[in-house]
Amino acid sequence: MKTQRYLAQLYLTLFTAPLLCHANFEQQWHWQTEAGYRAASSSDMFEQQDAAVAQSALWWNPSYRGWVGQLSALGYVDHRGEQELDLSVNELFWMGQWGELDWLVGKHRSDYGVSYAHRPLDIFLPFRQNPVGIQIEEGVGIVAGSYFTSQGELTLLYSDSHFLDIEDRLKQRGIGLRYYQLDFTSEWQGILYWDNHRKLNAGGSWVSTFGDSWELHLEGRYQQRYQQPALNSRVGDAQWQQPLSWHEQDHGWQMLVGGSYSSHLIGTVIMEYWYDGRALSDQQWQSAIATTAWLRAQPHYGNLWQAGGALFSMENLQQHNLMLHWQKQRQPWTNRIDLMFSPQDQGLIATASSEYELSQRWLVRASLRYFGGASDSLYQQLPESSIALLSLEGRF
Repeated sequence: MKTQRYLAQLYLTLFTAPLLCHANFEQQWHWQTEAGYRAASSSDMFEQQDAAVAQSALWWNPSYRGWVGQLSALGYVDHRGEQELDLSVNELFWMGQWGELDWLVGKHRSDYGVSYAHRPLDIFLPFRQNPVGIQIEEGVGIVAGSYFTSQGELTLLYSDSHFLDIEDRLKQRGIGLRYYQLDFTSEWQGILYWDNHRKLNAGGSWVSTFGDSWELHLEGRYQQRYQQPALNSRVGDAQWQQPLSWHEQDHGWQMLVGGSYSSHLIGTVIMEYWYDGRALSDQQWQSAIATTAWLRAQPHYGNLWQAGGALFSMENLQQHNLMLHWQKQRQPWTNRIDLMFSPQDQGLIATASSEYELSQRWLVRASLRYFGGASDSLYQQLPESSIALLSLEGRF
């Protein structure tokens, strides 16, 4: 956090001082504040404590000629009343032409995914899709040169995330090749990427429209190596001092198929199914839940049972997933509903939001997320049973 604060201060001083009054300098500000309540679930995997939440974020997006940046400040108060402020430089990169290539150099949020609920081609530093609250998304180091044709784009790139303040298992450094093609009503892309941790990543996507209302999209990725968490199941030995461990696995597959329909009367409806072979199996989850419950019942093991919460940090909790999204906009209102269903154990996450545009710059939003489904479903093991938020957002 201190490193990010110093970087932010240096960025502000060096980048803005000579530019604020320059004709080519542009900037945008985005501010969001929210307050709400998180109702605890009855899960044995987490502490059962309801909590009020309050946080605010300010994003600053300056640009000068070919330089573009994003700096954010996130302040929040937890349920104990403790306050925290995080400053970070999310992006700072240069875009321009040199020779016959278009270049992108610097820290950039790069995501080649085309889907709504899950994006297999978000290769470099994936973030959870469609969060109910504020989420700060940080880029990675990128050097990319692109050659454009009349209908396509060929890109050679290098990526590095080792300098970021993230878990070691998420850091990577690698090179890749991407080709993108646009053909009338369809577009497709293919990506080959190799890094020092996951080795080969190979993926692609295809998107096509049919008439004015229908759209179909496919997206997938093969990952040569990936890490999977596990709770040790041995009892009474030294392994309980570190109950959670990460194990390297081979050959992870992700696949998504989805479609959407849009009309003035109905709005937009998106339906997607995706499979993630890197997620834990039902048997692994049952074993982890039973191990956590046993640890929690043993006072002499202290708080070791809390290690099980790290299992929920994976991109996907279940291997098979379904998502139904509906959105309808009628000025000044925009309403959304998301239903995420797990066919493996009949778990359900339902999210509803309604926002009202106060003006061209300001809007207010109310959001509610509910975790439910079958009583023994995995979503019932998440730390909250519901989240309710009220937020105010402005752009200027």
